[in-house]
Amino acid sequence: RFGTKELQAELSVKRKTSITTPPVALEVKAGDEAKFVCEVDHDPDLELTILWLKNGIALKPGSRINMAVPGTLLIKDSMASDSALYTCLASTPRDEASAQANLAVLDVPDPPVNVELADQNPTSVTIMW
Repeated sequence: RFGTKELQAELSVKRKTSITTPPVALEVKAGDEAKFVCEVDHDPDLELTILWLKNGIALKPGSRINMAVPGTLLIKDSMASDSALYTCLASTPRDEASAQANLAVLDVPDPPVNVELADQNPTSVTIMW
C-alpha cells in the first residue's frame, strides 16, 4: 500500500511575440513609394510569419507590392486607392502581435462635374458643383 512514485516533467518557457518597432503613418504623393517597417521580437525556437493587411484583408505581392524583406511592406508608384489602414501581423504557432498605421496618398482631385455659374458680375462669379 505504501511506496514512492516519481514523476518528471519538463517546462518550456517561450518568449512572447511583440512588435518592437511598429509601422508609422505615412503621407505620400501619388506616384511616390510608400514603405512601412515593422520590427518584431519573438522566440527564436518558433517559426515567425509576418503578414500585411490592407483594411483587414491580406495583401499579396505583385508588381507594385513588395514584401520580400521580412517586416517590410513596399508600395511602388502609389495611387489614391492605396490610401488605407495597414496592419503588420506577426505570428508564431504560440501567439501573435499586431500594429497598424495609416497611409494617405495625396493626389490632384478629380475635375468637378455639373458646374454651375451664379451671381455673375463684371468682377466676380460664384461657381458651384
